[in-house]
Amino acid sequence: MFNFVSQTPRYFPLAFSGRESSDDENWEANDEERYLSGEKHDAPKSSPILRGSTTPRFWAVISTGINLILAIALLWTLVELDRRRSPLPPWPSTLYSPAYSAVKYEMVTFNEGFDENATIYMGPPTDESDAAWEALWKPTLYAEIPNHQAVLMPGKHIPIENTNTALVGLDIFHQLHCLDNLRQRLRPERYDNRPGSGIKDVAVGMVHYDHCVESLRQTLMCNADFSPVRWNWNEEQNGWRTGTNTHICRSWDTLMEWAESHKLIHHLDGQLIQAPDT
Repeated sequence: MFNFVSQTPRYFPLAFSGRESSDDENWEANDEERYLSGEKHDAPKSSPILRGSTTPRFWAVISTGINLILAIALLWTLVELDRRRSPLPPWPSTLYSPAYSAVKYEMVTFNEGFDENATIYMGPPTDESDAAWEALWKPTLYAEIPNHQAVLMPGKHIPIENTNTALVGLDIFHQLHCLDNLRQRLRPERYDNRPGSGIKDVAVGMVHYDHCVESLRQTLMCNADFSPVRWNWNEEQNGWRTGTNTHICRSWDTLMEWAESHKLIHHLDGQLIQAPDT
């Protein structure tokens, strides 16, 4: 048989001398006196930090200041990136163009294109207007780029012998060349008996004009412009006509800077057409 003996548990109080409390009280009581007398003293062991110390507060202020500066710098960076970001969706990365570095967007208000605000590109042609039109496309119709860029383009490229470059072109200059040809077709009395432009096209005559119309049609539809058009009622004409409207455009100046720096300077056999600008 098991004999269970009931025992009443006994508790023993922990001894506490009260020394730590006394030390704290004595240190606090004499703190001001010791401070005024210049006496060096240490906080009692029970105090984790020196009471009244400014060191943690100093580092807190420094930390807050640094964080504030970093937050301002980050905010400025985000604003700047947003300002420079294209307002249009990014171009598909699968379609490479060597002129990507020249893409910059700007807001442009279009000219109405009526008599009261005609430009040099309008009206009866003159030697000055012909020169202005040719300046838009003729010097930059052909371009020359390094082979390591040409191999990234869709389709084949034409290498230039004895160089590390290839013959290419940007379609915008081909489109302006087509538009200029159609413009001239509107004034046969001036252009029919004039020598050619110096650009040898595979297509000639009406075949060339049909090619140009089709090329521009596809370009307009491909780059469908969503900019809203404002219609104004014209009393003199007794009808509606478009007013000025604003568009998001690629910067023409930036594009021309790229085109000028990549103008064709070699024949296909590698011989120089002209000395590069220095």
